[in-house]
Amino acid sequence: MPDTGRTVLEQVIDKALLRQRRADSLDSWRVLVVSNPINARTIDASREVEVFVNERYREGLSESVKVGIREAIRRKVSGVFLFLGDMPFISETTVESVYQKANQEPEAIIRPRYQNTPGFPLYFPARFFDQGMAITGDRGLQTVLGPLSQSLRWVETEDPFCVKDIDLPSDLSGQKAPLL
Repeated sequence: MPDTGRTVLEQVIDKALLRQRRADSLDSWRVLVVSNPINARTIDASREVEVFVNERYREGLSESVKVGIREAIRRKVSGVFLFLGDMPFISETTVESVYQKANQEPEAIIRPRYQNTPGFPLYFPARFFDQGMAITGDRGLQTVLGPLSQSLRWVETEDPFCVKDIDLPSDLSGQKAPLL
């Protein structure tokens, strides 16, 4: 990735690991990376993460989300924070704000919002895991968030990067990672 020498996915993992190192009152924070087989092989084995391969990645984002939720159910965690692997520039402040709000309201869905646009990372509590396992296609949890809107809490942010994903190399032009 320009300016850093790190891949987009590695930068996202870095953001999650920063939060892991400061975990306190929610269940101990553990970074689980769900990836397609090719990207999974590029993740440094010495990183403090567990990698799960999504063999059904061609079926869309939903399959990766379900791999993560399935593992969360197995571990009996109280909720998951969903980071997208193509959003490397999210500020640490946004991550921390979502985490703090989830600590205050652990039964609510917590999501950052920049200028009325929903962003990431998203906190999804265990009480909604069944709905999360029912998703299909490439829209991820979007299909279940509408019906669950009464349980959704917003964290307003000035972070435009919580809504900016990287799909093409041209999306990186002129971008610099925010200071941590």
